[in-house]
Amino acid sequence: MAPSLSNSTPVEFKLVQLTDQDHINFTRCKNGQTWKGDLSVDDYILREHTLGKSKLINDNLLVYMLQDQNKIPLCSVEILIRPGWKFEYNNGEADVLEVKCGTIGSVFTYPENRGKGYSRIMIDKLVRLCKEDIIGQEGFTFLYSEIGEYYTKHGFKSYPVDTLSIPLKDQDLSPIEASYEFIPYHQFEPLMSKYNEKLKSEIIEKVKKDHKTRVSIIPDSHIIDWFHLRAKYLSYKLYHEKSKTDRIDFYNEDYQSIISKLENEEPNVYGIKMEDDTGFIIWTVDFKDDSNSVTILKCVSFENDDSVVLKLLHLLKNHISKRPILGQETTKITLWESEVSLSCIDLIKSQFVGVSIADNSSRSAIMINNDKQDKLLKNDDIIWEENTKLPWF
Repeated sequence: MAPSLSNSTPVEFKLVQLTDQDHINFTRCKNGQTWKGDLSVDDYILREHTLGKSKLINDNLLVYMLQDQNKIPLCSVEILIRPGWKFEYNNGEADVLEVKCGTIGSVFTYPENRGKGYSRIMIDKLVRLCKEDIIGQEGFTFLYSEIGEYYTKHGFKSYPVDTLSIPLKDQDLSPIEASYEFIPYHQFEPLMSKYNEKLKSEIIEKVKKDHKTRVSIIPDSHIIDWFHLRAKYLSYKLYHEKSKTDRIDFYNEDYQSIISKLENEEPNVYGIKMEDDTGFIIWTVDFKDDSNSVTILKCVSFENDDSVVLKLLHLLKNHISKRPILGQETTKITLWESEVSLSCIDLIKSQFVGVSIADNSSRSAIMINNDKQDKLLKNDDIIWEENTKLPWF
C-alpha cells in the first residue's frame, strides 16, 4: 500500500526515510514497471526483498521518498552504505583510512509527477544528508547514471567507462593449455580476500609515488555473492520454480536457507581459477528471452600479466560456448574496459572475433563529501580506484 495520499499543490518537500515494508514495496512497485525485465512486478518486488537479506545489503540499504507537505509520494531513491578506503600521503608513506561510502541507486520519479523537478530536489536533499549525517565528511558518494551527465548538476564528477563486447559466434574454441578449476556459487571468499590485499598494496604504492589521495570501495566476496544471488533468483523464477513442488519461500526464509537451496540450481559455476594461483575470473549471467549473456565482475592476474588475463578470457569463452547455460545460447561476454590494462584491450581485440566497444549505459560518477577535497577530485588530484563493474548497484 502507498503512504497516505491526498490532492494538493506541493509547497514544501521532505525527504523521508521509509522503514515500513509496505511503503518500501510501494516504491518498488512503482519503479518495477520500468525495471522488472522478464519478471512480474510481484517477483521484482520479491527479488529486491530477497537481495536485502544478502550480507552486502542486510541493514545497509536505506530507502527514501520525497513527499510534499501533505505526504504525497513524488519520487524515491535508495542508497547502499558500505565500507570504503581512503589513502592519504603522509611523510613518505600512505595512511589507509576506513571510511563510509554510499552508492545511490533506484532514482525514480513516478510517471504522474515527472517534469516538475522533483528528482533534482530529492537528490540535492540526499546529497546534503550524506555529507552531514549518514556518511559524513570523511566519506564519498557515487552512482551510475542512465541519463548521461544529469548528475553533474548535483556536484558529481563523471568517470565514464566504456564496455567491451565479445560475441561468441564464430570464435575459435580450440583447447587452452592451462591447469584450472571451476569456482562454484558462493565460494569466492578466498579469492576476493587475496584480491583485496593486492588492490590495497597497489594503491599504497601509487600514493607513495605521486602523493595523490585515492578512494575505493573495499572489495570482498559479499559483493560477488550479491550479484550471484541476483542471477540465481532470476534463473529460478524464469526456469526452475514452475517444476518445483517444494518452492523456496523467498519472503520468509533466511539468507543461509535461500543460498543453500539455490546452490545446485543451474547455473552453478561462476568463476575459473588458475591452479598455479596466477589469476582468476568471475562473472555473472543476464537472462533475456531464449538466450543469455555473461558480464565479467573481476578478471585478475596477480602479477598483472596480460597473458594470464587473456588465457582466463579464452577459458571462459570455451566453457560457456561448449556448455550452454540452461540449454540456451550465450550470445556475448561483456567487460568494463577498466577491468583490464590498455595493452590488454588491444590484445583482446586482436585475439577475439568481432569485438566492439560501446558507451556504458551505466555512467560512473562520484563526489567526495568534504567540499575542500571534492575540489581536489574535480582537479584530478584525488583519484577514484576500482571504478569497475564490481561496485555497481
